[in-house]
Amino acid sequence: MYSYDKFNFKYKKLYSSYLEKLTLILNNFHKKQYNSDYWEPIIGLYLRSFIIKYHFFRIIDKKNIFKKGTSRNIRFNKSYDDFAINQNYTFYKFQNNSSKKYFKFKKINFIKGIINSSKTIIPNLLINLRILKVFFSESYFKKKLKSIFTIRSSLNFYSLPLFNFENYNFDKKLIFKNRINLIYLTNKKNIKNIFLHNLIISMPINYLENYDTILNEVKKIKLSDAIYVDGNEVKFDHIKFYIAELKIKNKKILAAQHSLRSGIEDFNIYFDYLKSISNFFLTWGWNRNKNKIIPFSSTRVFSSISKYKKIKKENNENLNICYILCSYSGSGECIYENRIENFKAEKARINLLKKIKKIKNMSITLKPREGSFLMDNQKKFYNKFDLLKYKTRMYDVLNNYKVILFERVSLGIAECLYLDQPTIFYYPKNLYKQKNKKYNELIFLLKKANIFFDDIDNISKLLSSKASIFLWWNNKKNIENRKIFLKKYANCFDYADFKKIKKII
Repeated sequence: MYSYDKFNFKYKKLYSSYLEKLTLILNNFHKKQYNSDYWEPIIGLYLRSFIIKYHFFRIIDKKNIFKKGTSRNIRFNKSYDDFAINQNYTFYKFQNNSSKKYFKFKKINFIKGIINSSKTIIPNLLINLRILKVFFSESYFKKKLKSIFTIRSSLNFYSLPLFNFENYNFDKKLIFKNRINLIYLTNKKNIKNIFLHNLIISMPINYLENYDTILNEVKKIKLSDAIYVDGNEVKFDHIKFYIAELKIKNKKILAAQHSLRSGIEDFNIYFDYLKSISNFFLTWGWNRNKNKIIPFSSTRVFSSISKYKKIKKENNENLNICYILCSYSGSGECIYENRIENFKAEKARINLLKKIKKIKNMSITLKPREGSFLMDNQKKFYNKFDLLKYKTRMYDVLNNYKVILFERVSLGIAECLYLDQPTIFYYPKNLYKQKNKKYNELIFLLKKANIFFDDIDNISKLLSSKASIFLWWNNKKNIENRKIFLKKYANCFDYADFKKIKKII
């Protein structure tokens, strides 16, 4: 079995070492003299993600994934988001080539340029008047909700303007030449360092060739006293650049917990990254009594509940369940399980489905997530069930199903509990070993709320009739324990929380 403790130690060591290397590389390339405090917000998430991908493919899968690379066949990443979604990653051993092929990206048009520039007028005016204190960057908010936030905060909080930076116009051969030169100049003594080679080759164009363009656009936005940034938002490069500029001026960076798992599981690069670059990390309620960690609330839960509050279920006689399948990728933001554990998890899932299928007057529908791990030899089995598209909105799921079944800790559990939706969290007995005390505490509270199940027979018994589900879900003790869980691990944002943020800055 793969040792996550061993990997975690190696990961931290690699990150520290190569952050300093990249700081030197970027300073030389851009003729700057910044330290790693400036560059880490820009490249830190990319570096962490690269380490995960590299070692996932090389160590966990143990596949021969290297091929000869030239400027003709290398897929250069435009942005971090571009890199992050490229899951079918290939690492290269490089060779010279004589390709004369060029490629160009979409140029930003004149009208969009004017619109983007106009986005800065109001926030810059508010900053000059010393009214606007904090930019927030919550993409889950619709425009209406963002406006409400701004008004309810007495204009102290404003959504950070988004820009379109697709004004690339680079020669692919030149990009390749840039990268090879950087590799040679920084690593003369160890030309066989494939890790560094690929780290530089894969680096988003936004951090090298397009750096000045983005920086000039970002500098059009005046610096606020602070920024409130969500874990998902830092995928956008312009936010990273803005944070870096705030770092120079010693402004405050408030990082907010992104998901129910963030900060409580053994390994999560978004949590590590945000904690490292921020002055304070605002949780959804939990506390570790450590520097930077502040118990707070969740704007993401608030946004979700605002969207789902109009849900009205049809009163039908049949018992229907939606089973939310998790993804077992291991190559993205976290390493959850290795491949052996994935197969164990799927076998446990299949056994549960077989058990539920035998229950009379019961129907079950599966909702996979993008990247859900489904064994090829079990496709015939899964075809026996109704299968929703992975892009199906949670709103539609909650509208149409009486019981929601999860197999991973996720935001969906909190959403269901707030909306009084019967919810089951299935976690197979003795499948995963958890060492993190915070994660174990979360599971303990879910057990007290009678939501957590690790035994298939107990789930089957619960789902045997409408009466048993009603008694279980409406039990006063269970209701009270659900509230305790939510307050500690998914505390919903309230407008009064603006005052808490203002005290921090």
